[in-house]
Amino acid sequence: MTLKPKNDRKGSSPIPLDNRTNSEILSEKNQAHGVMRESQEDYRLLVEHANEAILIAQEGMLKFVNPKAEAISGYSAQELTSRPFLEFVHPEDREMIKDYYVRRIRGEEVPVVYEFRIIHKQGEVLWLRNNVVVLHWMGEPATLNLIMDITLQKKNEARLKETEELLSNAFGALHDLLLVIDRDLRIVKSNWKGLEHFPREERGEKPYCYAVTMNRQAPCDPCHALEVFETGKPRELEVCSPFDGRIREIRALPIFDGAGNVVMVVEHLRDITSRKQAEEHIEALTQQLLRAQENERQIISRELHDRLAQELTSVKIGLDTLFDQHHGVPPSLREKLSDFSKTLQRSIMSVRDLSYDLRPPALDDLGLVQAVSQYCQDFSEKSGVRVEFFSAGVEKMTLDFDTEINLYRMVQEGLNNIQKHAEAANATVRLVASFPHIILRIEDDGKGFDVEQRLASLTEEKRMGLRSIEERVKLLQGRIKIRSSPGMGTTILIEIPWEAEKDGSQEGYSDH
Repeated sequence: MTLKPKNDRKGSSPIPLDNRTNSEILSEKNQAHGVMRESQEDYRLLVEHANEAILIAQEGMLKFVNPKAEAISGYSAQELTSRPFLEFVHPEDREMIKDYYVRRIRGEEVPVVYEFRIIHKQGEVLWLRNNVVVLHWMGEPATLNLIMDITLQKKNEARLKETEELLSNAFGALHDLLLVIDRDLRIVKSNWKGLEHFPREERGEKPYCYAVTMNRQAPCDPCHALEVFETGKPRELEVCSPFDGRIREIRALPIFDGAGNVVMVVEHLRDITSRKQAEEHIEALTQQLLRAQENERQIISRELHDRLAQELTSVKIGLDTLFDQHHGVPPSLREKLSDFSKTLQRSIMSVRDLSYDLRPPALDDLGLVQAVSQYCQDFSEKSGVRVEFFSAGVEKMTLDFDTEINLYRMVQEGLNNIQKHAEAANATVRLVASFPHIILRIEDDGKGFDVEQRLASLTEEKRMGLRSIEERVKLLQGRIKIRSSPGMGTTILIEIPWEAEKDGSQEGYSDH
């Protein structure tokens, strides 16, 4: 049976009956108040321990501040809420803050997040970032301001900007050309001062590097920048510009991201034309000096052989026949004359040896191979070092004067070094034509040496043997490699370019 409450008014809704007891109603109210207190406590803890300063502003005054606001500003909550907020703001930012506040309250469009400065209680200027929310406080419009201290960030940005300006000024002041190139081979950054020798019409926004520096419509083949992108290794090369004929040294360096991928390539282009011209001039002077030296040696050699040696020989013959018509000469006098003759003979031999060293007659009469072979045989007899000579293919070649005499001198210098420094018992000389090179290999089984240390000390020790060989190799536009280590002997390997058209043959031999 359902009970219906009495209702004196016709047509009114029935009044529901609350069957709960007073104690149950009171318990529910206490429970609701407890939940509310817990919620308020949670909000209080969140506000008090927030990493952001929380301010509620209304009509130019701060109505609420959390402890973080006190920590940032240096003022107490009482000080912050007892004075107009604009008094804490930097004078240059006050009009902006005031304008933003008024317009926001009116509902106009203004930045929700903005930056401004305040004056710390100790006088320091601080940068803050404010995130603003409009709300009602005590029934009136107000703003909730969530503020972060960004002073350190601003200082770092200022330092970074200063550093970037400094680097940019240094970057732009360089006379060398610096290019930063992306994977599309476009120039994303450059010190355009370095492009003064290149056409201005090519200097658009992010132009292709090959269009700017090489006047090409497509990448170079091969492209060193693409090679750096692919390998991640630096690359160095020399190129001649088609614009001005200048020679430039290019150093391409990779720039990696955090994952180790090459994202950019920095190219450093340095004009080395003057240096190259100076090197060529020095090489030309060296060639002229060596040629003049050989000519002078030839003149001295002829004078020694054709005049001095002949005259000394005539004197010796005269001494040997001086007493032929005199039978009563004492034996002691004849013996003394014989000693003089022997001494004179040794002098004649020394003069002829010196003459042969200055300009070996065999080189003109018999050719390079026979001259080197004879020299190796003579050297072996005089020095006690057993020398084996091997040649292949060179006999058929017609070599110019510079090539013949310099190869001969290299053998001389190499064997002399072995005699002076190597303490070797055996040496081997190989002279081989192996198209497109003439290969000269000089080996010994001596004590060896540290190559880098020896080369570094050549000038200080005034040892000209290896230096002379190197200069002669440069003269012939060849290459030299020196392999040695203490106790393991020494090998000098020389490769000289061979232009086969000189003798009409391309027959080659291997150097085994």
